[in-house]
Amino acid sequence: MLEKCPICGGKIIIKEYQCEDCDVKISGKFEVEDFTLPLNEELMEFIKVFIYAEGNIKKVEGILNCSYPKVKSLLNKTKEQLNINYKNEENKKKKNEILEKLNNGEISFDEAMKYLNK
Repeated sequence: MLEKCPICGGKIIIKEYQCEDCDVKISGKFEVEDFTLPLNEELMEFIKVFIYAEGNIKKVEGILNCSYPKVKSLLNKTKEQLNINYKNEENKKKKNEILEKLNNGEISFDEAMKYLNK
């Protein structure tokens, strides 16, 4: 759903709702409700799989054919995009960066463990 005008960037409003069954129409000035999530396609797919797997990371790994660090990285990116912040967020961000580097092959498992245990 559009939130801003693609031409001028102005705020989009809804002027009419219509029932698919009885064709009744309700006219007025309605604001766009915030039902959209600020996630890219990769993170939306991850959320769908995560919900389907009922939060079971092993199942998510199998469905997405990826590693545990990749699943944790996707989960952390999703939380970041949704502004889900809890205590020790800075530590979680560092952990996410380390897991991302491990997943991308930039560091070894031993190096990752060394950084995570600091």
